[in-house]
Amino acid sequence: MWSHYFTKVKLIYMELFYREGEIKLLRRQLWMSKEQRSRMTVVTGKTGSGKTALVAKALEGETFLYFRAGGKTPHLLLQDYLRQVRQKLELYVPSRVVTFPTLLEFLFDSAHKRHFTIVIDNLEILVSDPTFIPFLAELWDSNKRGTHINLILVSNNTFVTAQLFDNEQSPLVNTADCRINLGYYTVAQLKELMLQKGSDRTSEDLLAFYMATGGMPDLTLAVMAATDGSKDQIFNYLLASNSPLESVAARLLSGALGKNADVYFSILQLIATGTRTQAAIEDSLGGMVIGGHLAKLETEYQLITKTRPVLASATSRNVVRYCITDLFLLFWLKYIEANRSTLEIEGYQKVREIAFADFENAGKQALVRYFTQKFSEQNGIDEIGSDWAAAKPLRSQALRREYYYTKTRRTKPCLSASQFRKDPFLERLAVLKKGPLKGYLIDSRVFTIEDM
Repeated sequence: MWSHYFTKVKLIYMELFYREGEIKLLRRQLWMSKEQRSRMTVVTGKTGSGKTALVAKALEGETFLYFRAGGKTPHLLLQDYLRQVRQKLELYVPSRVVTFPTLLEFLFDSAHKRHFTIVIDNLEILVSDPTFIPFLAELWDSNKRGTHINLILVSNNTFVTAQLFDNEQSPLVNTADCRINLGYYTVAQLKELMLQKGSDRTSEDLLAFYMATGGMPDLTLAVMAATDGSKDQIFNYLLASNSPLESVAARLLSGALGKNADVYFSILQLIATGTRTQAAIEDSLGGMVIGGHLAKLETEYQLITKTRPVLASATSRNVVRYCITDLFLLFWLKYIEANRSTLEIEGYQKVREIAFADFENAGKQALVRYFTQKFSEQNGIDEIGSDWAAAKPLRSQALRREYYYTKTRRTKPCLSASQFRKDPFLERLAVLKKGPLKGYLIDSRVFTIEDM
């Protein structure tokens, strides 16, 4: 089983970056829960996006109870919760409080006379009890106007959060006073962080930074704290025995993969190492049918992303390819997990040699994702994808009736005039202008690492 490889590594945390707006929102909710009535805030974001750190920062100096679901039996968790109530609120807890729901009832009753904050983390775990969400909805509706609780619900799963608070069939629909969705750092923010390491950092360093972290805040800040930002130090730090990659991968996967974990993990490994179509994955798994597994990995677990040519029909199945959504997970799967045998025999030095040798090839793929993300963040792109009919994948982005057609190359080639006219990029562009993109305003560009 894959989970036995995971080790716990304490991450190095730095100052929160780029979260000022979210902190203001949380503090406003805190103030309103004191001065008016109870407030419910939902904080959602993938593992490692800094949700817990954000909440702790916003609540500095305040009395708050932190109830984290999972990790222990319900009885032991309740004992931890009761200890907090007695120590932080100095309340006598009656003997009738024997479950988490009865503890919440007691706390809401106490909040008629005093103000405090309750943080419930890992909300997606509590959803597995079908009675809990209806109970919480009833408790909230009955008590929110006469109490002063700042209730913060934290979840790693945006799919579950949407089901709870957007689905008309859910008891919690439209109950949240504030919703905060934490994403990963943008490419512009990663560039700013890299520049803090000094003006001598290069585009290659930035590419390695992006390729290894994908902007995942916990991992990004750990790398910032432990390295000088150079490609060599980033790889040496992350491909080592105390690598925080092991910890963040464990947190991400253990929280998502339940039943059939081995099958899901095998699919992730195959995609990470280049087997990207459903048919090819099923062949590699001995003919196993995995349509349902792929759907769950994409929509519920959000670990993979389905891609198809931007000009293909939405119902075209034979052109669909899958990729690992998070770059840091791809990095871990490709260099650490895929080389476990090598790691056990030859150690991390050999794994680092493999990663450095592969940087030219893997860097090209990361470069495409970098400019894809940059276009999406900066240009308000409606649709983005590849044109797989070309000799090599080209990036296509549609913006209303405008169309960006781009090629990402590691370096700018030196071409003669005749060679330039025969370049596959221009040849394919000419075909598109006369065919499916006739009438579009087309902006064609070639990007290289120097453009980062």
